[in-house]
Amino acid sequence: MRPTQAPVQVICLGHGRTGTSSLGEALEILGFGPFYHMFKILHNKQAEDYDVWSDFGEGKGKSEDLDRLFSSYKSVLDYPASMYPKELFEAYPDAKFILTVRDKQKWMTSMKATLIQAHTLLAASDLSKLPPALSATHEWWKEYGPLGTKRGSPDLSTSFTRHNDYVRQLIPAEQLLVYEVGEGWERLASFLQVPIPDVPFPRVNDTDDFRRNVLAGIDPSERKQY
Repeated sequence: MRPTQAPVQVICLGHGRTGTSSLGEALEILGFGPFYHMFKILHNKQAEDYDVWSDFGEGKGKSEDLDRLFSSYKSVLDYPASMYPKELFEAYPDAKFILTVRDKQKWMTSMKATLIQAHTLLAASDLSKLPPALSATHEWWKEYGPLGTKRGSPDLSTSFTRHNDYVRQLIPAEQLLVYEVGEGWERLASFLQVPIPDVPFPRVNDTDDFRRNVLAGIDPSERKQY
């Protein structure tokens, strides 16, 4: 173990829009919080995090860089982290890993209505007038997101399949839970070896939530819908 190793115990490598926000809330209920997530980067205005993620995209990142990002987190989910399975596994080989999945067509529909639309709007914006963390998120997305110029994925369908297959091949089966958030608590709690909580499984940040909370902040026309 590195002297500075972050307290990361659970890493979700599923694409965004596979229930990562709901899973993050569930992990906190199970005792694996707080969790690192793209929304935390934006909320905490941590634009500098993307310097680390871009370095990893160029093959220059180090595990100690991740330790700094995750120094106060027990779990890690969503973009940008989920796009770096190999680097995360090398940094935290004893962690438990979760691959959140869903029906591919439904995932693509959700992506197009949320993240793809958001970044299309941002691409037409003056990035110098945006909050630095939002601008940095967009710049990272263009190069290293699911359809980023340095990913080589021609479409969402290919990106989804390649990524999920890679994770399944990379992570040892005994350390990996392939999981749909709609399953609820049982398999998740069993995998993490904790009791099933006596509360409903959280459901947050569905497509309507995203459009209300994110797109409405980027595109004034969206605000009229809510």
